[in-house]
Order: sequence, then C-alpha cells, then structure tokens
Amino acid sequence: MSLTKNPNVLKWVEEMVALCKPDKVVWIDGSKEQIDALTEEVTSLPDDSWDKMYKLNPEKYPNCLYHRTRANDVARVEDRTFICSEKKEDAGPTNNWMAPADMKAMLTPMYDGVMKGRTMYVIPYSMGPIGSPLAKVGVELTDSIYVVLNMDIMTRMGEKAFENLGDTSDDFVRGLHSKADVDPEKRYIVQFPEENTIWSINSAYGGNVLLGKKCFALRIASYQGKNEAWMAEHMLILGLKKPDGEVKYITAAFPSACGKTNLAMLIPPEGYKKDGYEIFTVGDDIAWMKPGKDGRLYAINPENGFFGVAPGTNKKSNPNALASTRQGTIFTNVVHNLDDNTVGKLIAGTDGLANNQTGNMVYADGKVYAVDQRRGLLVIDAAEGKLLKTVNNEGEGSYNSIVQAKDGSIWLTCSKSTKAVAHIVKFNPSDYSTETVNLPEGVYPPTNSWGAWNPDCFTASTTENALFWNGATGDWSNGQHIYKFDIDSRQTSLLLDFTAAEEKPYVYGAACRMNPYSGDLYLSVTKGSAWGDESELRVYSTTDATMKASYPMEKHYWFPEMPVFSLKSSATAITSTQTTANRYEVARYTIDGRLINQPQQGLNIVKYSDGTVKKVVVK
Repeated sequence: MSLTKNPNVLKWVEEMVALCKPDKVVWIDGSKEQIDALTEEVTSLPDDSWDKMYKLNPEKYPNCLYHRTRANDVARVEDRTFICSEKKEDAGPTNNWMAPADMKAMLTPMYDGVMKGRTMYVIPYSMGPIGSPLAKVGVELTDSIYVVLNMDIMTRMGEKAFENLGDTSDDFVRGLHSKADVDPEKRYIVQFPEENTIWSINSAYGGNVLLGKKCFALRIASYQGKNEAWMAEHMLILGLKKPDGEVKYITAAFPSACGKTNLAMLIPPEGYKKDGYEIFTVGDDIAWMKPGKDGRLYAINPENGFFGVAPGTNKKSNPNALASTRQGTIFTNVVHNLDDNTVGKLIAGTDGLANNQTGNMVYADGKVYAVDQRRGLLVIDAAEGKLLKTVNNEGEGSYNSIVQAKDGSIWLTCSKSTKAVAHIVKFNPSDYSTETVNLPEGVYPPTNSWGAWNPDCFTASTTENALFWNGATGDWSNGQHIYKFDIDSRQTSLLLDFTAAEEKPYVYGAACRMNPYSGDLYLSVTKGSAWGDESELRVYSTTDATMKASYPMEKHYWFPEMPVFSLKSSATAITSTQTTANRYEVARYTIDGRLINQPQQGLNIVKYSDGTVKKVVVK
C-alpha cells in the first residue's frame, strides 16, 4: 500500500517496479513496528547469508546491530562513481563523467529483472528537519533491509517525509539501488543531476548504497543549490553557547581525516565548562546553507545521524563519538567479540592520542606486534586481547613500521634516530630482544615522516627471504631509490635508481608493496615530483629490476598509496579441499576475527562461497 497520493512519485515507482520486477513491494512508513519486524527478519537469516545482521549484547549495546559486507565490497568506489550531466564540463574537473544516455543504455539491462525473488523497499525520507524550508525529499528503492535500517538512523524516514513534498510536487530525488550480485566489475554509483536521479548497483556497502548521504546531500544538492541560490558543503556545524545564553554557530571544512568530526563533537575544556560554556553538535559532515530574508546565513544538517569510518577514534580523541555508538548503532566490518557479543575492545595500555597513535602491525604465533608512535613496540596476546609487553626503543626516537619476512623474522624501521648510521632493526619474538642492522654508507633508510600510525614504504617478500623499501631522499615520505635487503646474507643492493631515469619519478608513501603470489614489486610513482598529477602503477621483477607492466592513473591522483592484492585460495595450497568447481574463497580472518586481504603465517580462518568455513595453517 502506497503512502502518498503524489502522481509523480507513484508513476516513477511503478516504472522502476516494472524494470526491476521484484516479487513484493513494501512501502516503509517509519513505524517502530515495521522497523522491529524488519530487524527480526534480517537477524533471523542463516549465518552464511551475506545479508545477515546480528543483534549485539542488549545490556552493553542496546538496540545495536552487527553486519559484515563481502571482502570485495568494503569502501566507496570513486573510480566507479559518475556525474552524468548533459555537458561534461558541468561534472567538474575531478569527477568521472559519462553522457546520461550512454550510462542508462549500459545500466538499464543490469536492472532488468534484478529484484526477481526479492522484495523492493520504498523508502521516503527527508534530508533536513520535517517542515524546514531548506529540507528536501528523496525516495530510495532498494532490495536491502540493511539500507532500510541505516536510512532510519541517517534520515527522517517514513510517511512523514512526504509532508514536505505534498500531493503534486515533482521536486524529489529518485534513488534506485540493488545489491544485484555484488559484482565489483559491474559496480556503479551514478548521479544524474538534471533529473534529480541516483542509480547504485552491485554494492551492499553503506557508503555506496545510502543514497541520501554523499550522493544526494552533496552531489545532487550541489546542483540544486546552484540553481536555487543556496549551497551544499562538506562542512561541520557546531553550536557554542556562552554563560549568558548567547549562541554562536560555526561551520568548518577540513580535508578528510583531519578532525572534522572531532571538532564537531568537541567538549569544552574543564575551565570553560565550569564557567558555563556549552558546545553542541549540529552536524559533523554536511551543511546546507542559504541566506535568509533578514540577510543572515542559515544552515541545517541534512542528515539525522552519524555515518563514517573512524580509525584512531578513542576515548581521548573523541569521547562523544564513542558514547554515541553505545546504543541504536549499526556496526559494519569491525571486530565481533564473540565472548560477550560486543564489538571492538580497547586493549588496556594501547589507547592514545597524537604521538601515541598505532597503525602498523603484524600477527604471528598468537600475538599481535604493533608499533606505537611514542611507546615503542606493543606485544599483544591476540586471544586474550591483553598487552603483554612494551618493547621501548630508547635512543631510536620511535619505531615506524613492522613487517614479517618469509622466514618468519620480524623487522622494524625507525625515525628520528639518534644513531649516526642508517639502520633497520630485527626483533626476536622469543625473548623480545632487538638487533640493530646497520646499512652500508650511502644507503638511504626507509622513508617515513608521518610516524607509526601511517603505512609506509617498508615491505617484505613472501616468495624470497628479502626486504624492500623506498629510500628517503626528500621530505614527506618520498624517495627515488628502491633497495633490496637479502636477509640471509645481510646484503643491501640498489634495485632501482629513479634519479637516473629521464622523467625522474618519485615513489610516495606506502606505494611500495610486494605481490604475495608472484613476488613482483608494485610501485605507485609520480612523474617529475612527489606532488605531481601524473601517476602510474608499475610492476617490477625483483631479480633483474625490469619493469613488467605499467598502469597509468587518472590525473589529480596526487597521493598514490598502497596497492592491495585480492585473495587467492591457490596460495594456501588447499585447493584439494574444494568440493566443487564453483566453490571459492570469499573471506579470510585471523584467529581473533580480524579480516585480512591475504594469507598470513599461522592459523587462518577461511570462509567459502558455499558457506563452509575451514581452519588453514599457512607456513
């Protein structure tokens, strides 16, 4: 039963139903009864279903759910996100573009019958408070209960959203989503700004399928704002209340991962708090702003909840963010603590802020070895989630990176070294001792000016007992010398010298990684400058330094980062356990439940496409 008499909404829904051919159509009214019923349905699915969601411990995480996406569907896909405006120049210089007619010709066959055997959910929602003159209405059609439950958090969802639209208006954003087969090669997120339309297919990850967020609130809204004399901006909105009751509002825009949410959720310093100052969050991500008739600038947060990836967030960096997740939250692709059915678990002694940050780590023999920006090397019992020891690096400044070589040995890099000779460090896990291995004169040490929280250029081969790194020849983690260190002979050789190349390319940051299956070295390089806009991915042989392949990147990729390699079951030498030709590996975990993207030494938990799970020992 439809929730509106608006003929424009009804006509469009009918057209999409005819295209997608669902077995059933359900209109989402936003009632607690309906949401509860959908929650029961999705949490009752069998464990081998990728749509499955889990109820978390109701005492510790009331009304919270847990969900996993497939290993090939864990992030937004900028390379498959398109702005399909009639004129290419209207898409902007940094966006992918295709003519609307061409894109529809390609995608329409994918949507034809895509929801056979499934239910189509019709989600009306308001971006902005109901009744606000700045609010806009959207309708998303989806075959995912996960989307419905997220939209209930992120928007004003349900029948009430139509109050802003009325019975005749055509001013609503049309969103069509289907997870389809979750095929990454057929994954597209497409905006048609002149038509107020968004299409998303072959993804089930929130950033690609919650069409009210970036798709509507920034991309479509930017076009609407241009035409209607208002702005949609990637900005926080913060309220500041003085002791006398006066309230001021602040908007701010930072690049990604620079603290926008942390500022939006700021708590006043204790002294100001005692004096009566208050800070409150209006929005942490997107602001819609419009001049009022009185000449003042007005703003709303179009969203109604928080959505984001929050690495490094802890009780010191953002206690409000952590507090907000304790109830009514959907957790996706995080550690699931099976002991008490909770998510995550802060290991005592590992929290920290700024110079305490932790990022680079390896797993071996039941322990996690993590480099901490200030404290040194943390040794953690993976099963118990307990910090066993901190190996302090007195005189080193700090450890930056850690890798495990083919022979199982563990190696560390250092920064701000007080030692005159460039070196790397071998760590012995049996007695926690370290050995300084000096590098020959003239050999540049591995680059890293950011510290332990950021991946760097240090990598180990899984096909030969050797280490590789990008030698530091400049600032900001860039270099032009690729070294090979033979662990058995302790010999260092210069594999590649880009200073001798005609274009003199730079290798930036973590753009130096080994393919675990072929043993080839993958480098992301920028031509002419570490900040250049001409980048490419190159593949080199580690035996004779010949370039085997190169893949140009689109311009404006100024920070080419770490190559990531897909899982291949054949690398584990367990193909003999497969029972059917169509059976394939879909996910791999460490014994502590951490999702990994390649085989790791020790015990691996492998899940296959037929729902079976096996324990695999990788030597």
